Amino acid sequence: MAVLHPFAKLPEPRTATVLLVGAVGPGQSALAEALCRINSPFAINVHMASKLPLPGHNEHRRPRIDLILLLIDLTSINSLRVVEDSLQLISASFFIGRVFFAITKDRPASELAVGLDVVQKLAEAHHSGLLHINLQTERGVLAAARRIVRLLLVCAGLCPGLSATRLSALTCPGPPQQQPRQTQQAQDSEAHSGSIIAASSSA
Repeated sequence: MAVLHPFAKLPEPRTATVLLVGAVGPGQSALAEALCRINSPFAINVHMASKLPLPGHNEHRRPRIDLILLLIDLTSINSLRVVEDSLQLISASFFIGRVFFAITKDRPASELAVGLDVVQKLAEAHHSGLLHINLQTERGVLAAARRIVRLLLVCAGLCPGLSATRLSALTCPGPPQQQPRQTQQAQDSEAHSGSIIAASSSA
């Protein structure tokens, strides 16, 4: 099965690409659409997959992926399992500020199938940032999209003076256990609509 590598392809000029991975229902599509509506001076491409690996038939057409967002629905144990399995197909070199975990449906503990501490430990073990996002309301989806675009532009090298290797300090849930990976948000951006590509995953 194909493992994703961050530098396997050359970057496209003035373009940033994010891959949304997770079994979180319609919230994933809503987030993808919101990401493409964010005003930006750069082209924003959004790829979606319910799980990894990505299908290989269109690999030659797929652009370089700058940021991977792993979506976990805390009310679904299957959502966690999908992300855990997908992690095995992401190169270690991606975990230098280019992978973020995102929690959805953060509710009272009595309503959760997955404990918050489980996801926090998973993010810590991979030295990756952890975001809390609300995909239940239009306002929440838009706020999440704006935040993700800031991170994406840094990961794509489109924010002078900032790099993906500096992206873990602000969003990492705890101290790293092995290699330090830092996070920092970039500035807000303005003016371009992107494209969404849904990838049907194969086992």
